[in-house]
Amino acid sequence: MKISIYNLQRALLYSFVFFGPLGVILSPPFLPNAFRFYYFFLPLFPIFFLRLKESAWKAILTFIPFFFYCIVFAYFTENKSVPQEVQPLFRSGLFITQYLFTFGAAFCVNACAQEKRRILCLYLTGFFLSLVVGYTLFWGNYLGFVPMKTISRLCIELQTEKQVTEIFWRFSPGSYPNEYGNVSSFVLSVLILLLAERKNFSLFLYLFICMAFVSLIFSTTRAAYLSFCVTLIYLCLISLPVRRIFLKLVCLGGCIVFILMRFFSFDFLHTLVQRFGHISLKTGSSGVRIAEWIKGFNQLGHTPLWGTGFGHNIFAHNVYLELLYEMGVIGCMLLLISFIHYFSEHYLQIRKKFFAQTDKREVLYNRITVIGLIHVLLFAITNHNMHHHLTWTIFFFFNMGLVSKKKTFIPNCCY
Repeated sequence: MKISIYNLQRALLYSFVFFGPLGVILSPPFLPNAFRFYYFFLPLFPIFFLRLKESAWKAILTFIPFFFYCIVFAYFTENKSVPQEVQPLFRSGLFITQYLFTFGAAFCVNACAQEKRRILCLYLTGFFLSLVVGYTLFWGNYLGFVPMKTISRLCIELQTEKQVTEIFWRFSPGSYPNEYGNVSSFVLSVLILLLAERKNFSLFLYLFICMAFVSLIFSTTRAAYLSFCVTLIYLCLISLPVRRIFLKLVCLGGCIVFILMRFFSFDFLHTLVQRFGHISLKTGSSGVRIAEWIKGFNQLGHTPLWGTGFGHNIFAHNVYLELLYEMGVIGCMLLLISFIHYFSEHYLQIRKKFFAQTDKREVLYNRITVIGLIHVLLFAITNHNMHHHLTWTIFFFFNMGLVSKKKTFIPNCCY
């Protein structure tokens, strides 16, 4: 392949997309446990800025005042008495580099359907490999060959569900359960859409769907279950092929749950009910989060204009409230103005992209983008996904082609 700036940009983007779903699986052991492997590519974002058009520069610079505001107040937060894991400066730097990387890539990479297909293929391949690693760890631990210490090394946060006869690992290779469950839900939704649009039978696609469904179940993530249900309703409303195979999918899912309950000694229904029991406002994780929301609101009352500082309220597990508490009225207004200006500048392109498409392939990838937005926006209500790979991948898909009109043919790939 000819070495050029464009090919270098594509290689960098492909690396980001492929290695993102693998999380910390490939990260060197001497680095912090939460350091994802794809972080190594983020500092190379200037490569995307070598030949950007003026319209792309204007779009990217729209949010720079807000990010400058974030990093300034992250510095002040760093000097406050905050828990060690907060790391405001690192989080603000990660926030900004992911923005610059994904937006720069979206504005310099071709927006043709073949390129979107290749990027989606790479993402699904990366997630499939994480499933292979996860099932290897799961079965190895279940059969007594893989200790929990090994699983802990390949996860960001090892979480378990205590059963009557055994300790059950919440499935999350390379990540932590809530994040991995949400990604599993997103991938499963995409696979269902691809299956519905496919005319010929694909055994591998069915196998992939079963593996993603089991990983979604074993993550025991309530937010992911909600996102998957909402997405399934959306797909049934807008896609006749999905409605046609809905009964098949329900039967397939029911069979998988039945097999899991018969094969394993843990009570899946008991685990599921237990997880939803934690929604209690007085006990469980939901009660803790609501207490953090109230605490953050009280802290905001002391500095309503400037907020408490970037990274100060990450334990609230709600991105919208976190931004309000940390950025204050001024920071939120700055972000809101940036969004309004950005969408007003690209209103026609966005409308054409989502509502005036005649190419079936473009319609398919736009629906996948909507599926991603459902998962990102819903998950943000009860979790903090501001730095998640899926969040920025979906923003990349959303912005891809808004300012770039260049179209070239790129060879197909298969999923």
